[in-house]
Amino acid sequence: MADPDLALSAYLQLAAISHARGQWLPRNKFLILAGAAACAAGLLGVAERCRELVRAHSPNHMVSKYESFPAALKSAEFQTYHTQLRKFCSIERAEHLLLGQGYQLEPATETSANQCLREMDVSAL
Repeated sequence: MADPDLALSAYLQLAAISHARGQWLPRNKFLILAGAAACAAGLLGVAERCRELVRAHSPNHMVSKYESFPAALKSAEFQTYHTQLRKFCSIERAEHLLLGQGYQLEPATETSANQCLREMDVSAL
């Protein structure tokens, strides 16, 4: 498995690119992948912020059924969805997409992740 900090960085960057283009469905998929990576990295606050951003734009999204991101990850139904998302964009594919667009991939920190998420806040639209 890839380093969760690198996965978090890659998925957040792809979410930000999708957000800037107004592509909400891919943005939400990348936010879910970023949230799972944040949980794996022990950044539960970042994971919750990913969840909140998805819910703000899509209140009926599957992630809304759970009280937290870690609770969602414990659900078999959500695990199936998460597996499908990893097939949609593996960490290797995410890295390839970013490098092809000239992005530099560095491990995410809590500070850098929160900054990226603040820039995607839909209430600012």
